[in-house]
Amino acid sequence: MDPQSIPADWYLNPAVWSYGFATLGFAAFAVQLSVGWKGGGRALLLLASVTLSVFWAATTVAFVVEPSWPLWRLSHALDTLRLACAVSFLALVLLHSRRAEAARGGLLVFAFDPAADGAGDCSRACRLRRFRSRGARRR
Repeated sequence: MDPQSIPADWYLNPAVWSYGFATLGFAAFAVQLSVGWKGGGRALLLLASVTLSVFWAATTVAFVVEPSWPLWRLSHALDTLRLACAVSFLALVLLHSRRAEAARGGLLVFAFDPAADGAGDCSRACRLRRFRSRGARRR
């Protein structure tokens, strides 16, 4: 990046400010996560997602200041990687909590029932859910 090629009014571009603040915010969050690190797969995915977000936002700032094809491709590659890590983290957290709920008595069995289209169906599902909960407590 040649300092002579940077436009004089780069600081007036709102993208520089927004992605710059995003870089600082993600960096602060990454530092906070790494200071409180306790290990584990979920924590690693979250930290990877936040760290990739820092690099993505910084690359986007560099692209806004001096547009080039390699920076554009790098920004998109980092964006894809950070979103893949974020979705993997969310899937891992949601699937883990759903398995834990099912092990406690099957409370989420009818939470996403596509056949429950009326109030009668919903009340039957709620009664069945309560029945399953009571049955799990008796054991």
